[in-house]
Amino acid sequence: MKNFGKLSAMLLAFIIFFSGCEDEITTSELTLDLSKTGTIEVYFYAVLDVEEGYERIPGGKKVLFYIDNQEFNPNATGGRWTLLDETDNNGMIRIDEVPTMDDGVTLRIKPGDFIYDQVQDDEGTTEKRLFRADESNVDIYPELTHYHKIYFNDYPF
Repeated sequence: MKNFGKLSAMLLAFIIFFSGCEDEITTSELTLDLSKTGTIEVYFYAVLDVEEGYERIPGGKKVLFYIDNQEFNPNATGGRWTLLDETDNNGMIRIDEVPTMDDGVTLRIKPGDFIYDQVQDDEGTTEKRLFRADESNVDIYPELTHYHKIYFNDYPF
């Protein structure tokens, strides 16, 4: 019987705690209008072969895309729309439904670092290198396709 009382008290506390959170969410006046979208195509380049120069990076490299909620609603005090994607085998990413507003929003693009065996000469000698690109910003407007290029720098690993 003692355990039943403890279990009941814990269940009651659980219900009170989560019902309080529910009120906070449903009574919030902050809403984000995500009904308008634009498209972005991003091409990623790096020197994977010293003699070839810049070429598109391999598939499977992770890239974070995000838009601060303040872009949609100036009263937002934090949060963001985010999407994590990977490059295709042509070193690009296309996103067809990036949320935007009539006046546009700033999409931030943060490519992940990657390690690659960079070809050093025509004999195929390779050197392990760290590839890193800076965060980039693109203004996105409704019903338009935006094209962007990002270049990675390489560093000794």
